[in-house]
Amino acid sequence: MNSNLIEPDFAYINIDYPNPDGSRSQTNIPMIAGNLIIPWTAYWDTRGIGVGTVFWSIHTSGPIPVCVEDGNFVLTANAANEQTFS
Repeated sequence: MNSNLIEPDFAYINIDYPNPDGSRSQTNIPMIAGNLIIPWTAYWDTRGIGVGTVFWSIHTSGPIPVCVEDGNFVLTANAANEQTFS
């Protein structure tokens, strides 16, 4: 605000993803504050998630939550990869 950079105390990423049966689910993942090279990160385990478009939206903490960035990507699997998890 007013050209002043302010780093929030907390941020999370809201993820909307496909299930294997074709329905969709959502989850919120807390983000981890980092440094100047990698400012914020989040880890999401995609085991058991269906193939398709994943939508995401990053939100900051209050007092008024703000959506700071959003986007999407297509989650696929490579049939040539061996199964590493059961």
